[in-house]
Amino acid sequence: MRHSLLASLVPSNVVFFHRSYASGLGSKGSDADLCITSATFQQSKPYNDMIKVAKVLKSAGMKRVEAILTARVPIVKFVDPQTAINCDINSNHVLGIHNSEMIRCYTLIDDRVKPFIYNLKALVKAHGINDSSKAYLSSYSYVLMAIGFLQAQASLLQYLDTSIYISTLLEAL
Repeated sequence: MRHSLLASLVPSNVVFFHRSYASGLGSKGSDADLCITSATFQQSKPYNDMIKVAKVLKSAGMKRVEAILTARVPIVKFVDPQTAINCDINSNHVLGIHNSEMIRCYTLIDDRVKPFIYNLKALVKAHGINDSSKAYLSSYSYVLMAIGFLQAQASLLQYLDTSIYISTLLEAL
């Protein structure tokens, strides 16, 4: 998605991809999850008003724009008409960025991690059991269980060295 799209709303802020796209576990049908971040986060700023973000997205030509204010993390869902990618955007919920980077680091440690998690995600998606809004586990929960399983299986996956994680996270920022 074009980063300049929200420039009128968030001129001094950054928009990050997170979740599947950022962790490298996205597939052709994955949506793009975005987060507007700010070093000087303030509740009163317009980028924290998801209705205002929705209006900016609509005026920029995004399709099927919908503010979901009742979600645990309020988001705006929309479709980019140039790519036909479904997108979700939130404001300053940076935990998703950190979690995505942690998962990406695990996929870099051992070549078996990415295909194992990718296939697990495909399996739970095919069975429709990856939607936390319907009382199932989230995709992220399945990923964490997969990482825990791999760590418990004769150390197939070592525990993440926090110094490596922090250095890669700082490089990304």
